Amino acid sequence: MRSLLALFALGSATLLTACPLGCGGFSGGDDRVYQRNNTDQLILCDNGGFVVTTPGETLQGTYVYTVPGSAGTLTGYGVEGDTGQVAFHLQDNDDGTVTTPELGAQPWQSESLDQTELDHANLACENLESQAWWTND
Repeated sequence: MRSLLALFALGSATLLTACPLGCGGFSGGDDRVYQRNNTDQLILCDNGGFVVTTPGETLQGTYVYTVPGSAGTLTGYGVEGDTGQVAFHLQDNDDGTVTTPELGAQPWQSESLDQTELDHANLACENLESQAWWTND
């Protein structure tokens, strides 16, 4: 009975902290997270993936850096995992934002996240590695 109560308490604490899979390793320090419209989020993952979340859609795939980031340059592109098609090209702008013309003209603002927020964002990145397309060439 004590084991059951302990398991319930652990599960409740996990849900209350919004970490259903457990947090605390503080992964994702090298992930780049952007936002626009207070609803859309773009994560360029340290593991080479990306996740774009909008109210009506989630795109996932791999991200390829083409050149080191500098203002006004094309820095990479995202390839959708399910289709293998280029989902977007990413360009760094002089004002610190990035643009992805294929995902709309409005620029993405870089988000400054603390370790816990980065840890939560990184769960989406880690999930990419469990997708069937992740190991495709």
